Amino acid sequence: MSKLLTTILLSAIILTFMMTVPSAFAAPVQNPENRHYYELVDSSVAWEIAKFKAETSEFEGARGYLATITSQSENDFVSGLITDDSHVWIGLSDTDTEGDYKWVTGEPFSYTNWNTDQPDNHNNNEDYVEFYGSNGEWNDNSNNSYNRGYIIEYPIPSGVITYNPDNGHYYEYINNPDKTWFSATIGAVLSEFKGDNGYLVTITSQSENDFVANLVPNDARVWIGLTDEDTEGVYKWVNGEPFSYSNWNTDQPDNHNNNEDYIHFLGHSNKWNDISNDYDYSTGYVIEYSPPVLNPENGHYYKVINVPGKTWVAAKYIAEASWYNGIYGHLATITSQSENHFVANLVPNDARVWIGLSDVASQGDYAWVTGEPFSYSSWDTGQPDNYNYNNQPSYYNEDYIEFLGYGKWNDISNHYGHSTGYVIEYSALKPVFNQANGHFYEYILDDSISWTDAKGIAESSTFSGLNGHLVTITSQSENDFIAELVPDDSHAWVGLSDAQSEGDYTWVTGEMYNYTNWDINQPGNSNNQDYVEFNGHNNQWYDKSNDYHLNTGYVIEYSPPAKNHENGHFYEHIADDSISWTDAKGIAESSTFSGLNGHLVTITSQSENDFIAELVPDDSHAWVGLSDAQSEGDYTWVTGEMYNYTNWDINQPGNSNNQDYVEFNGHNNQWYDKSNDYHLNTGYVIEYSPPAKNHENGHFYEHIADDSISWTDAKGIAESSTFSGLNGHLVTITSQSENDFIAELVPDDSHAWVGLSDVDSEGDYTWVNGEPFDYSNWDTSQPDNANNEDYVEFNGNNDKWNDNTNSNGHTNGYVVEYGPQFVLDDPVKNPANGHYYNIINTFGISWTEANAAAESSTFSGLNGHLVTITSQSENDFVAGLVPNSFRAWIGLTDEETEGVYQWVTGEPFEYSIWSTGQPNNHNNQDYVEFWGHNDKWYDNANSDSFMTGYIIEYRPPDTNPVYNPDNGHYYDRISAPGISWTDAKRAAESFEFNGIRGHLVTITSESEHDFVYGLNLPSFRLWIGLTDEDFEGYYQWVTDEPFDYSNWIPHQPDNAGNEDYIELIGSEDKWNDNQNESGNITGYLIEYTP
Repeated sequence: MSKLLTTILLSAIILTFMMTVPSAFAAPVQNPENRHYYELVDSSVAWEIAKFKAETSEFEGARGYLATITSQSENDFVSGLITDDSHVWIGLSDTDTEGDYKWVTGEPFSYTNWNTDQPDNHNNNEDYVEFYGSNGEWNDNSNNSYNRGYIIEYPIPSGVITYNPDNGHYYEYINNPDKTWFSATIGAVLSEFKGDNGYLVTITSQSENDFVANLVPNDARVWIGLTDEDTEGVYKWVNGEPFSYSNWNTDQPDNHNNNEDYIHFLGHSNKWNDISNDYDYSTGYVIEYSPPVLNPENGHYYKVINVPGKTWVAAKYIAEASWYNGIYGHLATITSQSENHFVANLVPNDARVWIGLSDVASQGDYAWVTGEPFSYSSWDTGQPDNYNYNNQPSYYNEDYIEFLGYGKWNDISNHYGHSTGYVIEYSALKPVFNQANGHFYEYILDDSISWTDAKGIAESSTFSGLNGHLVTITSQSENDFIAELVPDDSHAWVGLSDAQSEGDYTWVTGEMYNYTNWDINQPGNSNNQDYVEFNGHNNQWYDKSNDYHLNTGYVIEYSPPAKNHENGHFYEHIADDSISWTDAKGIAESSTFSGLNGHLVTITSQSENDFIAELVPDDSHAWVGLSDAQSEGDYTWVTGEMYNYTNWDINQPGNSNNQDYVEFNGHNNQWYDKSNDYHLNTGYVIEYSPPAKNHENGHFYEHIADDSISWTDAKGIAESSTFSGLNGHLVTITSQSENDFIAELVPDDSHAWVGLSDVDSEGDYTWVNGEPFDYSNWDTSQPDNANNEDYVEFNGNNDKWNDNTNSNGHTNGYVVEYGPQFVLDDPVKNPANGHYYNIINTFGISWTEANAAAESSTFSGLNGHLVTITSQSENDFVAGLVPNSFRAWIGLTDEETEGVYQWVTGEPFEYSIWSTGQPNNHNNQDYVEFWGHNDKWYDNANSDSFMTGYIIEYRPPDTNPVYNPDNGHYYDRISAPGISWTDAKRAAESFEFNGIRGHLVTITSESEHDFVYGLNLPSFRLWIGLTDEDFEGYYQWVTDEPFDYSNWIPHQPDNAGNEDYIELIGSEDKWNDNQNESGNITGYLIEYTP
């Protein structure tokens, strides 16, 4: 049969099916893993027809195709869409070559899930693949086997902005084939998301490449932000990021016709190709938005804008016109050492960026652009000097401040040539305190946000330990207060809605709906207007649809839990319609307030019941922490407290239909038993109970009731618990008085785990924190190790101890102790290397703070630094010092280049002992910690409130000089990060070797330079003994030898910022002039001249 006739017949068949075959469509469902949508079409058609229909279908602007299943997780997802009795077509066939299966999109065919004995090409005619609904497996079949349907897959539509949790950035695929690389670059920069301008995507890791691959359709070719237009073969990202990762297609890049300087991403292979700047070669582009970085210490956001050529005045104007998440920006104001460290971590080492400081108004009287007090500074050596070269006009005065990449400041004139960019800070205004009710309020600008999204954000927001919610306005005075927050031209969502029942308005907190401030003819409920906004123009209320496009933001209210002064506990009523008791229990136990852990309320007296009655609205039903689910009629509180007080209503509890959970009825303040998912329940009450303080040792203790929990699980939970800056652990009982104190916490009928076990060595009991095991209080005939009992419990009945198995179904809780952890009295010497090590216990310290503290520490004349662990034996030594529960910073980071780890001393990074799955860079984790529980390493964010401390290493200077036979001199490299040139000179001259006094190295010939470089210098920046400090441009060796030989880096020396001292940069094998105090120096070179 001719191809023409075949085409005509196929077209006729397709047309017939399109006209005559009814189809049932299920709405497309999104796969959260790759964010693609999948649609099951229930229509009995041939494979070719299914392929045609899939490829002519669209969803939200994205063209579909028969599903391509490339992983087990995707197979499982598709299986969940299909009924057991269905066989549906997927986009796989071997029609071109028998046995050579190909996906319709051209994706690699690497994953399969064939049914038993498949594929078998039965009757030599089965070239198309179907998916069995019964088992999720595949079978080959003939084209004319009319299956029960087919699966369409839709990629992420063009224009949808997608969040990448690995790096916190957002990405947007734009389907626009009429764009050159240049015009795509402009289009990306002009795009905006939450006030943040975009750029062509920069792909710096395999995971990011995989993420972008999920955005790009298989038949697309999209521009990315990579080019070698400046220098052939030297590729650069558009935002200046280091070019360290690539994913070139086979034989690429090839610069075909010497004209391919721009890179596009191939959707079918997820590889890269170089191409010329022509719109014919691309079908679109990908935009990346890298939002500002949060400083957890002050809650502000910061962003470095790497745009040279801006004056300080222009940068100030741009910064103040920028906004992010409803917060307007300003040039950064740096008011503390920790904030300076934070900014320094964002700014590239070679950058000079404007910050918001100047003395333009009054010479020497420095002022921040925000008006904040000028009390902290980080001036570079000799700065500020208000230098004016050749007495130029006053506008050349140095009245504006730039931040240098190594963390120091310099004053400079308002000239575009001096800066490489600027730093924007977004300083969120603190919520405003309302003295009338003790609550805090915050207006958030967010154009066109929906009510439901605003509600979700508000409820996930916290301030000073208070949980937020959309504002509830319950009086005229509160309405007047809100009016002062909301601008006149704004429309802000409040926490009122009748979405559940038309006309029945309820506040999100469950508070009584007694006060209103509707405008005339409101509410109107036109077009399902179920959500309420506050109009800043007249301070009145309007009902609107959920996605009302003119809304400009929302108001968050932070309401503190109510304190019961009788017992010192705090209580909070949470409105949540139809929540189950078990879900409420889980949420309550994961809630915290001012460092206190929450739980469902336990009501143990009439006065406490009366207190709860004031919190629960009259028309509400709120869960409390009481249940008899474990044993019918045997009620227990979730905390294990004694069940002595009750306030049941008449005929309660009734236990009709398994009613095992207790609610508080706001109407009469009495109790009722209900089923777990009682549909009329409207919320729950959380109680925050502080741990009990033992005044004898200053520690805090908390009994946690948890039926059937294992010892290992209890240990893990205890060690992840914190209170008032103290880390927890299973209790260690080291005296009779402490045992008596614990006895008051553990109920009589409870058995609670303590932190004692002999799991490592039978009969050799050890406490979890390493304390000596000197005291015990065993029960009669205990411990007996019956059935391998290696873990110890406290018996609340007689306050004695018993050994038990890890999971025994009997122990029903544990005791957490919060107190200072074990630390060393003095540094300990490692005989293998002669270095000293110390553990410093500082709860919640950041890596940058620990690094600074370590570098300023000394011991017996030795300088300290965060520990550098360069061998297994050194790791073992450190492990012997660190308690199991200790989490300590070490001197390793990849803050400069993601994935390129460096020791703070500049030592080669050759040894590592990462824990499983580490490092993972989750949420930009650039700093490394040593965890005592397994003696392995984890990457972490700079600030972690659970961090226990850090480890300092003190090392004697390296004393193993190397002999140079050419001149008979000896040379040594000394590691001293951040040392000044003058301090290095003084230190070098204090060294002695074989009776010869040292000095900073003097390099007077090419052969001597080659010898010095051979001392393993590639990753170092080291001072040498050359300076022009006496007279600019007149260089002298410290030994007064003639200055006849030099080896400068191109364009050096340039004396930028009074650079009078010379360093050897190992990566360049050349010299550079630098300032006396430079944060990027790693040490110095000593020469011993006989």
